[in-house]
Amino acid sequence: MITFTDGAQTRITEMLKAEGHEGRAVRLRIKGRDNTAFVYDIRSVEDANKGAGDEVIETESFSVFIDPASAKLLAGATIDLSIEQMGRFVVDNPNPVWQDETAAAVASLIVDRVNPAVAIHGGRVSLVDFEDDIAYLAMQGGCQGCGLATVTLRQGIEKLILEEVPAVKSIVDTTEHSEGDAPFFQRGQTGDSPLTS
Repeated sequence: MITFTDGAQTRITEMLKAEGHEGRAVRLRIKGRDNTAFVYDIRSVEDANKGAGDEVIETESFSVFIDPASAKLLAGATIDLSIEQMGRFVVDNPNPVWQDETAAAVASLIVDRVNPAVAIHGGRVSLVDFEDDIAYLAMQGGCQGCGLATVTLRQGIEKLILEEVPAVKSIVDTTEHSEGDAPFFQRGQTGDSPLTS
């Protein structure tokens, strides 16, 4: 069961009305995850966008469509509004972000050891997927587009993860480095990676 609080229902109804989408349904999905949290997406959709396997929740003002994969990871969740976050939607989700023990170990290692090291250069690393014993990582901040990102990944992060979590067979960098807008080192500069120095 997924619950929308009265406050969340009211806010969604107001948003649909303001966008001229009154009467439309809403799609809620998990579009990704990082080390410790799911990444959610909520948007208005036409009724025709309902998928054959979608779970449907009926509120007083709108329907909610949830794809089967997201529904499984949202079981027992409550969607509410956060006063502290200026009325943003918050999801209280009791489900673990990483159900696989190896993935959970990698995520924990990134939080405890990798991110404190790359934070020195304004960077952050996220585990975005884990499949077939392969960890898929994304680098952000000062690591995204950094001239030493490959060094940090291969000689620092990958080495650490393979040593500490031997069930992991390899690491894949999913980062779009060309989109980095604040790399710590520009291409061609020299310097030390925070995990290899």
